[in-house]
Amino acid sequence: MRDRAEMMGRTSGEVMLCACRPVEVTEHAVDQHPGKLAGNPEQLAVAMKEYERIGVDTLALQFMVPRYPERMRQIEVFATNVLPHLK
Repeated sequence: MRDRAEMMGRTSGEVMLCACRPVEVTEHAVDQHPGKLAGNPEQLAVAMKEYERIGVDTLALQFMVPRYPERMRQIEVFATNVLPHLK
């Protein structure tokens, strides 16, 4: 994407790569599937680092839990147990 932008006369610094993915935080390890962020905190950290490795600047997350209390719990678990792996 950045190479294409440079071919069109833009510098790579002008281009931001963004992705938006649903995320599901689980207690136990789960099978991994491309394009889906699901798993325990360690699995999620590894998957999110892959987005960074390929050059994604911003990764928006959608916690796809239908009920508010459970969605809030997943956000808290993510903040407490996944984010520290990403620093």
